[in-house]
Amino acid sequence: MFLRPCLSLSVRAALLVWSLASHAAVAAPLDEAYLAVVQMPSHGASGTIVYTASDETIVLTVAHAFEGAARNRPMVVLVPRPEGAGIEKRVGIRLVAIDARADLALVRLGTGPLGRSARVAPRGFNGPLTWAYSCGYDGMQLPAVWARTRIRGSQGQTTFTEQTPGHGRSGGALFDAGTGYLVGVVQGYTLERPPVGLYASLTSIHAFLDRNGFGRVLGDAEPRGSLPEAAGPGASGRRDDPAPARPCPQ
Repeated sequence: MFLRPCLSLSVRAALLVWSLASHAAVAAPLDEAYLAVVQMPSHGASGTIVYTASDETIVLTVAHAFEGAARNRPMVVLVPRPEGAGIEKRVGIRLVAIDARADLALVRLGTGPLGRSARVAPRGFNGPLTWAYSCGYDGMQLPAVWARTRIRGSQGQTTFTEQTPGHGRSGGALFDAGTGYLVGVVQGYTLERPPVGLYASLTSIHAFLDRNGFGRVLGDAEPRGSLPEAAGPGASGRRDDPAPARPCPQ
């Protein structure tokens, strides 16, 4: 099986830029989950805030964004703000964990708490079942896009979807449509016909976090209130056909 990562090359200057949100950190419900998905223009990828506390924020993304010379490149992280552009701030940003085989990485920012974080689905979560939302920055363009997608299933470290993510969405999130939990990380798509989307599976994410001492981001196993599968930006309100990718609200 041939595959192509959803990585978008960036020509922007590699400065340590941080657009800060002004409100207290909360786990975002599904219709606000895109606010936890950040852009990493220095590495042509997306990422998702999975933990934020006093002076520490953890971003989950993909390992292939750090291949070759990109491993030592200074990082830029941009955080979405529905209220408009915020300030730029130089903070400590470093790669704290990477697993090329699982194609997952963790980036630590020396600031927090920030405005939104995604809730990684807890251990024992029985999903996603059919529908999910794929979120990230196609072509490194603002704002992020939000695409409803049908899940074909998971096998080992990979979850497969019928729709393929766009370039630049690598490292972005796959959110379960029923709960808003993060259940996958965008990796790429196959070159076979028809192509399928490739995501790091929830099993792989759990193992990666535990292996690197970040199991605390999983929290407890108490489920949040479910949301209808059609909820969320760009949703069509229908269950038969997914809506095309649409910009997230600004």
